[in-house]
Amino acid sequence: MRTAAEGWRRPGGAVRGDYAVVWGTGTWGEKRQNVHVILPSKSRAIMQNDVRSIEPRPLSEQESVWIREIVQTNEEWKDADLSNTQVVAEGPCDEGLSMVLRQPEENERLGSSAGYIGRLVICTDDNCFIEIRLTYSGKRLHELFVLFVDPKHPKRTLPKSWKEVSHEAYKL
Repeated sequence: MRTAAEGWRRPGGAVRGDYAVVWGTGTWGEKRQNVHVILPSKSRAIMQNDVRSIEPRPLSEQESVWIREIVQTNEEWKDADLSNTQVVAEGPCDEGLSMVLRQPEENERLGSSAGYIGRLVICTDDNCFIEIRLTYSGKRLHELFVLFVDPKHPKRTLPKSWKEVSHEAYKL
């Protein structure tokens, strides 16, 4: 199993920089999988919420790929019309980046009006983690949240490109 830092090979956990990283093997649904959880450590200062409204723009290619991959994990969302979804606000928020979404069509298959759709967990060849979460509110897509953690360089931000060693999508 690839883990958060050189030499981490067994299930366990550790605080690295500003984050506690927990790893091991667990069961998700009926499939046994490697599990990585990224949590802010107690010493992490919460960033100022700097999400700002923007002129609505279409999703970037990367945002579109992430959203399509996440919704495919969720039966209530896999057939939803996402074609006219736009980003209406974006910026740093808490420990990551937030893109607030506007989806014109309601998802009528939903029983609840708000919640998590799913997430992606990506481990990179330089031992970093990228977690992407997708939420909905009012039966429409609401937020794409990206958390990037480099345990060796906590102030490093999400790079423009990376090489993946693992990539998993989960329904939440």
